[in-house]
Amino acid sequence: MTAGPRVGYRPPMSLRRRFLAATAAAVVAIVLLAVIVAVQFWTASASQRALLDQLAPAADDSASLVLAQTDASSSLADHLILNDDASLAQYGAALARAESLQATLDETITDDMPELSDLQAASMRTQKAWVATDAEPALALMADDRQVRAARQYSSPQARAAYADMIAASQALHARINAIRDAAAASVTGFTTRLGLVLLVVGLLVAAGIALLLAAVRQWILMPLAYVRKDLRRAAQHGSHDDPIDQVGPPEIAAVAHDAESLRRELLAEIDEARAAREGLLQDAPLVAAMRTELQGQPLLTADFVTLAGRTAAAEGVMSGDWWDLVERPDGSIAALIADASGHGPEAAVAAVRVRNVLRSALEAGLPLDQVAQMGAQACSHGDHFVTALVMEVRSDGTLRWVNAGHHPALAVTSDKVATTLDASGPLLSVLGGTWSVHERALEPGELVLAYTDGLVEARDEAGEELGLASVETFVRGLDAHVRTDAAEAVERVIANTRFRAADWRRDDVTVIGLVYRP
Repeated sequence: MTAGPRVGYRPPMSLRRRFLAATAAAVVAIVLLAVIVAVQFWTASASQRALLDQLAPAADDSASLVLAQTDASSSLADHLILNDDASLAQYGAALARAESLQATLDETITDDMPELSDLQAASMRTQKAWVATDAEPALALMADDRQVRAARQYSSPQARAAYADMIAASQALHARINAIRDAAAASVTGFTTRLGLVLLVVGLLVAAGIALLLAAVRQWILMPLAYVRKDLRRAAQHGSHDDPIDQVGPPEIAAVAHDAESLRRELLAEIDEARAAREGLLQDAPLVAAMRTELQGQPLLTADFVTLAGRTAAAEGVMSGDWWDLVERPDGSIAALIADASGHGPEAAVAAVRVRNVLRSALEAGLPLDQVAQMGAQACSHGDHFVTALVMEVRSDGTLRWVNAGHHPALAVTSDKVATTLDASGPLLSVLGGTWSVHERALEPGELVLAYTDGLVEARDEAGEELGLASVETFVRGLDAHVRTDAAEAVERVIANTRFRAADWRRDDVTVIGLVYRP
C-alpha cells in the first residue's frame, strides 16, 4: 500500500522563505529604527527650537527690564537732588519702558511655563511695590516743595528694600530665562550627539546582520551541502554502497539528498538484482521466478485508517524463506502477516509458499487468529521446516490484535517515542502443533508498528556483536516524526541502517514491514 499523508508533520521552512523572512525582518527592523529616530529627532528638535525662539526675545526683554528699572531709580534720584524737569522726564520714560517690557514679558511667557510665569509675576509685583513705596511718595513731596523730605523718603529703609526686591526679582527672572534657554540649546546639541550614537548602533546592527547572514548561509547551505557531499563520497567509495545518504538541511537541499538517496537505493537494488540473477542461474530459473512471484506478489489494498509497506531481501539468489502479505478480512479489518521459514534457498521457499497459501486462505475466510495459527502449523506437518509467524489484525477503531507464533516481537513506537513490543503468544508453527492466544491493544494515531525477520536483528557488526532489537529501537525512536509516520520510508531507513552497520548482511534473508495507524 502507498503511504498516506504524514500525521502531525510540519514541513520545515524552505531556504528561499528563510532568506526572505530574514531579509524582511532586517528591513522592517531598520525601517522602524529609522522612523523612530527620525520622529524623535524632529519632535525634540522642533520643540527645543520653538522654546529657543520663544525665550530669545524674553531674555533680551528681561535684561532691558533690569536696565529700565535701574534708569528709573537713577533718574528719580537726580530729580530729587537737582529738582529739574529733565530728570523727571527721564524717570517717566524709564518707568514707561519698564512697564512696557513687563507687558511684553507677560505675553511671551505662557501658562505652560509656570516657573517663569511666577518669576515674571514677582518682578511685576515688586516693581509696583517700589513705585508705590518709593517713587510716588517722593514725587508727591516734591510737588509740595518739600525736597528734603522727599530725599529722606527716597533714602528710607523701606524704599531701599523695595528697590532691592524689584531688582532681585527682575534679575532672577532674567537668570532663569537664560538658564532654560541654555538648557534647550544643550538639549539640541545632546540629541545631535545621541543621533550620531544611534547611527553608529545602526551601522553595528547592519554589520551584525551581515555576520548573521553569513552564519546562516554556512548553517543552512554550506554545512548541509558538506554533509550530503560526505555521504555521497562515502556511499560511492565503499564497495557495498550501503552507506545511506541522510536528508539534512532545508527542503531544497534535503530534496537533493532525497534524490541522491533514491538513486543509491535504485542502484543498490539493481546490484542486488544482478547478483541474485547470477546466483539464480545456478537454480531452476523458471521455478524460481514462479515461486518468487508467489511469495512477493502481495496485492495492493486501500484502507483509510492504515498504511503499510514492506520489503524482502533474499540471502541466496532470488529465493527467500521470508515473506509478508496483506489480507482484507471479511469484517473490513486489514491483516498483515510476516513469516520466516527455517533455512533459505529453494527448500525454504517451497515451505514458505505452502504455509503462506494456508495462512492467507484462513485469513480471507475470516477465521479467528488462533485458528489461523493452528492451520499454519498443520501446513508444516508434511516437511522438516518450521515457520515463525506474526499475524496482526488492525481495525478502523485502532484496535490491534495479533498472534505471535515464535516470531521476533514487533516494535511499536508512538508519536511520543514510547516503544513497546508485541510479544509471542505461542510456539512456532511446526509439526509439533500447539496452542496460541490472541493478544490485543489499542493503537495511537500516528503509531508505527515495525515487524521483521531474524535477519534484521541477528546481523553482526564488525566486532562480531549482534545488532539486536535495542539498536533498531534506538534508531527508530531517533527518526524524525514525518519519517516515522511514513511506513515506506521508515522501512527503507531501517533496512539501510542495518545494511550499513552489518558486516554479514547476506548471511540470512531479511523482511521488514511497517504499519502506521491513521484514523
